[in-house]
Amino acid sequence: MEHTTFEILILLSLFVWRVSRLFCFENGPFNFVMALRTFLFEQNIGNLLQCFHCFSIWVSIVVCFIYLPFDKYLIIYIGAIAGVSSIIQILIINGYNEHEITEFE
Repeated sequence: MEHTTFEILILLSLFVWRVSRLFCFENGPFNFVMALRTFLFEQNIGNLLQCFHCFSIWVSIVVCFIYLPFDKYLIIYIGAIAGVSSIIQILIINGYNEHEITEFE
């Protein structure tokens, strides 16, 4: 089954959102992600995980280089996927009371 470019961009945006949210806000299965975050902070590179929107750009870059063909639109795809991921996160946060959201500190 062949997918259109629009469908692929939507699916990749959802994937980038999920991975970014997992690494920025959740503990993950068996607290694996929390242990990884702690290790990254000990190595002084954990600051990458403090900003969801910044981290989603990095995840988008990796996903685009792995999945999409290298062409003149690649930078636009990276920005679009990271942007949709950020919009999803903003919509979710605005749907919750700010006291219900727990972030890694």
